[in-house]
Amino acid sequence: MVVGADTELNAASRLGVAVAYASSKVDGKDSAAQQRADVDTYQLVVYDSHSLSEATDLNVQADVGAHRTSGERQIAFGGLSRTAKSDYNSWSAHIGAGLAHTLALSERTSFTPSLRADYTVIRDKGYTETGAGALNLNVDSNRAEELIVGVDGKLSQTLNERTTLVANLGAGYDLLGKQSSIVSAFAGTPSAAFTTKGIEPSKWLGRGGLGLVNKVNDSLELSARYDIKFREGFTNLTASVKARWMF
Repeated sequence: MVVGADTELNAASRLGVAVAYASSKVDGKDSAAQQRADVDTYQLVVYDSHSLSEATDLNVQADVGAHRTSGERQIAFGGLSRTAKSDYNSWSAHIGAGLAHTLALSERTSFTPSLRADYTVIRDKGYTETGAGALNLNVDSNRAEELIVGVDGKLSQTLNERTTLVANLGAGYDLLGKQSSIVSAFAGTPSAAFTTKGIEPSKWLGRGGLGLVNKVNDSLELSARYDIKFREGFTNLTASVKARWMF
């Protein structure tokens, strides 16, 4: 959920601020070692849009986030059955900028190519599990970052005086992406640390979406979107609705 407001600084610039909350659930698929996590995310976003010309816009966004993760890890072997629980905080920061230029293809159709760069960093604090005795894990802090540069294209088709259909497609390349790893040790043997490696992320990613924008009246605009972002072995699907009031 996102709530925000923006205002015109002058004829060419608009500045906005928003707060966001998200609740996520993650369930592991390994039946031999089931894991789950609940994540609460709070974000503060500041954004600016500046018109360089009648058809060219520069957009900048910066945001910071606080994340709270509560997890469970099932341990079952040799007649032993325990649940290790974790509870830790993370923070994230992001800054991005995009340059877009709109081309009128016809009276009702326009195409907007754009270039964009986004840098994101997230840091997890270290933590110690509870509930499983000597099998609890002491987990070190962890940091991950990415710098994605990409190109996108947006096609807008006016259906009538109030409704517009929007489709977008793009690709990006992660200049900093690398395989993640976590250093841990069992509480019963704290000196015997080991490293668990994550997946090797693809440098390339794709993104696309389809949306419908309806201008209900002079002060209210409603929109609905369905978006997809994908890398090799990873797919993220998002459905969203937005209401915008002008006053």
